[in-house]
Amino acid sequence: MPENPAMPAPITLLTDFGSRDIYVGTLKGVIARIAPQAVVIDLNHEIAPQDVLAASFNLRMAYRYFPDGTVHVAVVDPGGRNAATGDRAADAPGLLCRP
Repeated sequence: MPENPAMPAPITLLTDFGSRDIYVGTLKGVIARIAPQAVVIDLNHEIAPQDVLAASFNLRMAYRYFPDGTVHVAVVDPGGRNAATGDRAADAPGLLCRP
């Protein structure tokens, strides 16, 4: 639950999309369509492709600085590994969304 119930929970984005194409903007567009009042915060979009460990490290270092109820969206292609093997941040408190 957000610290102020009148305010929507922040949403953080961490991806391996890079910044040379439309993917980050498209993701933000989808969020804006679903929750136009949401505060969206970019953590990092320059994770090396398939570097799940780097993504996990970035998320672990950042999540504690966000209010309770923050939704953390991490999108990093695990490169063929199953989801359980690639998930290194699942024990972080709060809501973690991943493919």
